[in-house]
Amino acid sequence: MRKVPFSALLALAIVLTVVRPSDVHATDGIAVIIEIRLNAGEVQVMRSDETAWRPAQPLLTLRPGDQINVRQDARVTLAFIGSRGTRVLGAADSPFMVVDEPPKGPAERARETVGAIVQFLIGASREPTLVPIAVRTSPTMRLTILSPRDSRLLPGPVSFEWTGSHSVRYRVRVLGPEGTVWEAGEVTLGRTSYPAGAPPLLAGVRYRWQLEAPNAPMQQAYFELLGADQADGIRTTLGLLNAEGVSQGSRSGVVALRSGFLIQQGLYSEARTELVSAARADSTEPTLHFLLGVLYEQAGLADMAEREFWEAQYLTSRRR
Repeated sequence: MRKVPFSALLALAIVLTVVRPSDVHATDGIAVIIEIRLNAGEVQVMRSDETAWRPAQPLLTLRPGDQINVRQDARVTLAFIGSRGTRVLGAADSPFMVVDEPPKGPAERARETVGAIVQFLIGASREPTLVPIAVRTSPTMRLTILSPRDSRLLPGPVSFEWTGSHSVRYRVRVLGPEGTVWEAGEVTLGRTSYPAGAPPLLAGVRYRWQLEAPNAPMQQAYFELLGADQADGIRTTLGLLNAEGVSQGSRSGVVALRSGFLIQQGLYSEARTELVSAARADSTEPTLHFLLGVLYEQAGLADMAEREFWEAQYLTSRRR
């Protein structure tokens, strides 16, 4: 039996939008007959709401509960919606009942998600460059935007973070497509939040925020809020990664998977929040520092990335 090329299946799908048996509801169909080989036999179909068999027809749309009966050496090929592809049926498969693909359970969806994250983490693996930490300039003495830094954000309050001297007064400015949206001066401590009374930030709009300080070049980065549907999908996946069957009781392991997923999605600020908090709670876990290094590297913070890679290697070597 020859395989049906994907281009042929696509063409048939287009045909089905135009030519459809009158007794079939398009919204109910989950499969279609794409090939019938009668040879010396026959292929019959019985609808789920009928009691009599009738000859199968080309491009017949099938619904859950419909049955296929193949006799002698006949063959029929079905193409399914979703991930099941095609199925060739013969007499040994008869009678065959068409069933809807069962929805994936949380455990199966979690395994698929973990697999995708693992592929990303494998690609992020690298050997750190060993530079003595004593000779490095501390990033806390340099004006540098930390978060959000060219990042997508989940809906919610937006906080701005940066490194620099605590004795300096900073100016923070948020700009949209039409100009300045909000501005604040005399800010200290390297952190401030977008106020609730300011103009609302819209999903899908790329904003820039600028950071100014005396005797230092202005810094700026962009951020973009996700829409509700995208955010719900992200939160659903994060919830799956919290499942006990995924974590096997490892809290740092959960954070590694969650942060790996967030980095993969370009949600650097959320990933940084999780990793920094987890690294403080579990200061001897090298993977958390390594992932912080991956995050900082992707965000363009090479010095901070190298520091985290160094720390990860130090923690690993110390155990040997």
